[in-house]
Amino acid sequence: MFAVLGNSPVPILLTCSLFFLLMFFFLYSDVYRKTSLEFRRVAFFIGFSLILFKGVLLVLDVGASEIRNKIITPSPFAIKTLISDGFSKKENSLGKTSEPTFLNHVKGESSMPAKMVLMLVESWGESHGSLVAVEKKLKSRGVKVLKTGFTDYHGSTMQGEIRELCSEYIQFDASTNFSAMADGCAPAYMKNKGYEVFGVHGYQKMFYARDTVWKSLGIDHAYFQPEMSKLKTCPGPFLGICDEDMINFGVDLIRQQDRAFLYMLSLSSHEPIASSMPEASVQYFQGIETIGDSQLVARSAIGILIDTLSTSTELGCTEAYVVGDHQPPSAVNSGQLSENQVPYIRMSFHCEP
Repeated sequence: MFAVLGNSPVPILLTCSLFFLLMFFFLYSDVYRKTSLEFRRVAFFIGFSLILFKGVLLVLDVGASEIRNKIITPSPFAIKTLISDGFSKKENSLGKTSEPTFLNHVKGESSMPAKMVLMLVESWGESHGSLVAVEKKLKSRGVKVLKTGFTDYHGSTMQGEIRELCSEYIQFDASTNFSAMADGCAPAYMKNKGYEVFGVHGYQKMFYARDTVWKSLGIDHAYFQPEMSKLKTCPGPFLGICDEDMINFGVDLIRQQDRAFLYMLSLSSHEPIASSMPEASVQYFQGIETIGDSQLVARSAIGILIDTLSTSTELGCTEAYVVGDHQPPSAVNSGQLSENQVPYIRMSFHCEP
C-alpha cells in the first residue's frame, strides 16, 4: 500500500478519493435509487468497460503506444510490479548482478577522477541502433564517450536505483533492509575512497520514503524538492523541479569539493508527458529516430548534463555515468526496444588524454 501511495501524485490520490465518494453516493443515495433501471445499467456498463479496458492494457502490455502513454498512470504501473513480485516464488533479493552497473564499474577501476557523477534517467530507453547513433553523434560534437551499452532491468525506479548503486536486483518490499546492504553499495564504497557523497532528486522526499532509503544507503547530503523550492517546476504526473534546474543545482554542489560523488535521479521524463511540457532540446540527438515524448525529454536531460559538465572546467577531471531506470511504460513489449534492457553511457570531461 505504501509503495502504491508513494508512487501516486496528489491529483491521482484526489481522483481516487472522488471516485470512492461517488461510489458511496451510488450505493446509498435515494436520488440514485430512484433513477431508471436503464440509466443504472448504462452507468454500470460504461464504468465496467473502462476498468476492463485499462486492466487489459496494463496487464497484457497491449495497445498503441500513444493510447498506453495516456492511459497508464503511475499507480497502476506500480501495482503491476507489485502483483508480479507477489506471485514470484523468489526471495526478496533476486541476487547480485554481473550486468554493467555504476557500482560494478567503479569497483573495476584502479583509479577514478576527483568528480564522479551518476545520473539515473527516468524512463529512458534506446534501441541498439539508436544508441549507436547517439554515441556517434556525441563523439561528432566533441564529447569524450568512454563506453555505451545495455543492462538488464527489473521493476520500476527504486529497483533501478538499487541496481546501479548496489549491483543488486530486488523485489519491492516494505521489509527490505536497506541499511543491511549499505556497506556493499556505491555511497559507502565512494566514501571509503575519500569522496563526499551527494544525492539530488526533484520530487518529494516522502515518496518511496526516499529520504530514509538514501540515508540508509549512505547518501549523507540529500536534496529534494523542498530544498530546491525556489527553482523552476515542470508539469507532469509528478509536479517537481525541472531536470535542467536540478542538474545545475547538483553540479553546483560539487564545484568546491576536492573529491565528490554526485548521484542524481531525473524526473521530467516520467510518463505521461504533459502537453504543456516545454519542448525538449535535442542539440546532441538531432536526426536520431525517436519512439515517443518521454525519450525526447530523457535525451534533453542528458544533453543538459553534458552541456553543464562541458562548460564547468573548474570541476577538473570528471566522469559521468548516465543510465535508464526502466523503459518507458508506453514502449514496453511494443517491439521498439530490446526486451528488459536499458541503455547506459560513460563519458569524461576535462581529463588528460
